[in-house]
Amino acid sequence: MSLLRQGSRGPAVTEIQTQLNEAGGSRRPPLVADGIFGSNTRLRVAEFQQAKGLGADGIVGPATRAALGGGAHANGGTAGAGAGAGGAAGTIGGGLPQGANSERASSIVSRVVGAAKSAHGSWRSSAVFNGVVVCAVNAVGVRGCVAGPPLGPTIAGAAMSLPPADRDIGLAAASGISSSFASLQSSISVPGLPWYPSFANYPAPVAPPTPNVPTPLMMLVGRPGAVGAGSLADAMDSAYQGSDPAASAIFGAIASQLAPYFIGWIGSTSIRNVLGTGTVPMYAPPVILSGPVLHGSVISAGGHF
Repeated sequence: MSLLRQGSRGPAVTEIQTQLNEAGGSRRPPLVADGIFGSNTRLRVAEFQQAKGLGADGIVGPATRAALGGGAHANGGTAGAGAGAGGAAGTIGGGLPQGANSERASSIVSRVVGAAKSAHGSWRSSAVFNGVVVCAVNAVGVRGCVAGPPLGPTIAGAAMSLPPADRDIGLAAASGISSSFASLQSSISVPGLPWYPSFANYPAPVAPPTPNVPTPLMMLVGRPGAVGAGSLADAMDSAYQGSDPAASAIFGAIASQLAPYFIGWIGSTSIRNVLGTGTVPMYAPPVILSGPVLHGSVISAGGHF
């Protein structure tokens, strides 16, 4: 049985596209059943796989065929890429190659995923809010108000320690993960949240640095899908300029591990200790002894994520 992946063509691809449309449950537009496995089909396959608890690599193998109701032995189309040299045909565990190449692929996945989590840990400790305006109780920051170090350099450093034949895959993964996370970061905003209740009527000329009301990170993120499995895998694929037939499956396996990690972080994190301060223009003793903070700001310091 041939695997179906981006670049595949034929009646088997048409069948898969039809089955995906009939499966429903997707937020994406229906696929055109034209027998051409393009990027839209790949993203729809990855979405379906994630919903079914499969490795979201965007490649149609036995498990995905079975979940679609096509069985494990359906005929394939013209594959866009075959099994790598030295490995048996087919895939195992999240779409990774079988045989001799399985250990090699698992090593790349492990190295990249570990480095990505390490880079994200550094980002969490150093990312800061910039340009957030405080007006009385409310804080407002437009998209892009968070700045933090890119994840790419740390992941690329780990990729450079891979064997020479694997470095291009690791470096493409670094680039794709970094760009996906940068897209997530740029979508963060502070949409007029009541972060500083005491600033409504403060009895001093200047309000001292005061921590914000803890707020779920998910309320600030505009594009959580930027770090979904499909987006991560697609970004890594786009960054890859090589011809290794195992690359797409490796990117899918990396994405299937990192997507739950990033989405879980978004869902479980509260933003704390964003220190706000500002002047109280109305404070004018002995006539007026208190008033709201106006044109205040937040202090750029890490440790909020």
